[in-house]
Amino acid sequence: MDNSTALDVLYGFAYRYSDLKEIVLQYVFDNMPDLNAASQDPFAAFEGHPERHTLLTEVLQIVHKDKAQV
Repeated sequence: MDNSTALDVLYGFAYRYSDLKEIVLQYVFDNMPDLNAASQDPFAAFEGHPERHTLLTEVLQIVHKDKAQV
């Protein structure tokens, strides 16, 4: 997995498997600056995905958790 495939993996199948989803969500969080640099909205390609908002919320929860630990 790399920055160009992380969101494809997340939205393609990782969201169905909680252990894998956690790993990929953490990867997305850790690499968000690079993902944002590569695309204005790295999540735009998944606009119609039924889990889009849920997964975005989970990424934001990781951000909040990370900031709370600082």
